Amino acid sequence: MRFRTPWWAPCRTASGPDGADGTPSCSSPRSPWPTYTFVYAFDFSTEQIAIRDIVRVPGVLVVVVVAAWLTRLMDKKYIVISMIFVTTFLIGLPYCLRLLDWLPENGSIWLLVAFFGIWGIGFITLPVVPVVIDSQLVDVADEHELNTGNRAEGVIFAV
Repeated sequence: MRFRTPWWAPCRTASGPDGADGTPSCSSPRSPWPTYTFVYAFDFSTEQIAIRDIVRVPGVLVVVVVAAWLTRLMDKKYIVISMIFVTTFLIGLPYCLRLLDWLPENGSIWLLVAFFGIWGIGFITLPVVPVVIDSQLVDVADEHELNTGNRAEGVIFAV
């Protein structure tokens, strides 16, 4: 007997290794998890789901400004750690709020505003991480040149 999988259950319940039976797992690059939850948990239409890509744009536009501002405030290591934490928290927050019934009802325009408003803030913090990591690698290259007299950017950036 086959039971209907609730929306909050793992997106792949079939047996077999990762995608062996044709069903991608949640860790697969072809993961259906976001679309699955958008459709079945939040009742978003395809037009509303397309907003997900629009919400990412502000983060790309302000990433350099935010990264420069944060590097003046704290150490780069702590920026990476805190931005990963903040992004993970904000991207997962709408799902937790849905489980607690703290989001507006499905079909409400306020659900769309709340969901993608939270994600908008999360997608502003997300691109800061690779920018700061690349800045750390440049610092390593500078330190290496200072210590050895040789510039080895290719070796360092190959990491």
